[in-house]
Amino acid sequence: AFDATAGGMAVVDAEGFVIRHNARLAAIVGAAEGASLAGHSLYELVLGTAVRPAEGEPIGTAILQRSVGRGLMHPGGGDRVFEVVASPHPNGGAVVNVDDVTSFLALSERYRLVVDSTTDAIVITDATGVITFANDAAGVLFGRPIAPEALRLSALAAHDSRALVEDATLRALGGEAVRLDAEMLRTGDERRIVSVSLAPVRSGSRIAGMVA
Repeated sequence: AFDATAGGMAVVDAEGFVIRHNARLAAIVGAAEGASLAGHSLYELVLGTAVRPAEGEPIGTAILQRSVGRGLMHPGGGDRVFEVVASPHPNGGAVVNVDDVTSFLALSERYRLVVDSTTDAIVITDATGVITFANDAAGVLFGRPIAPEALRLSALAAHDSRALVEDATLRALGGEAVRLDAEMLRTGDERRIVSVSLAPVRSGSRIAGMVA
């Protein structure tokens, strides 16, 4: 199971030196095929610098605080980003999972820039229908930043349209793509007729929220 894990994995001692590892970790850090990383500092392999475990970073959290540590680690002088999850080992040290998320974060940033720069108002909710993100255009449409208010989309609708918007929200969270026209409220009770498209946001087999 250790060797078959899709992500990079290592068991490290209390100083952060590799005791054993799988082949995927060697590939992630650029080692030659079949090379052994045992005895090398995992910090040096990931960050390019051999440092001691410290509180506040993922591996140090597992080793020193004996709790699960997770976070992003950035090698010095490079643009790669590693996601690291470290769990305390019963015999001391830690079991560390390492994944290269550089391309994923770059793609996420590209999508964020597209969402932020579009003139269409875009809001995203969690699985319960509460708005967790709204782009700048949504703030312009509704006359105020709306994401920090933890509202449902129907709370932004005029009274006569609230049931319609809430029904559409529930349908989208149930897996259906929905289109409708609704009367929405701006700050100061100004009303706007808005064309709304709602679609479920999926994470694997489950629905994690919706985008409108």
